[in-house]
Amino acid sequence: MKIGEIIGEPMLIHKIYDKKNIRIKTEELMETVGLNSDFTNRYPHEFS
Repeated sequence: MKIGEIIGEPMLIHKIYDKKNIRIKTEELMETVGLNSDFTNRYPHEFS
């Protein structure tokens, strides 16, 4: 799974956001922690 999917999955399961808004929120969260929103399409091992 890609990072965006990993972060977004709990939001989908708990019905916090719909799929469109999950992508937007995931990108916002990535930028909040200092990572480029493009990183949502990367796999976890690519961060090492």
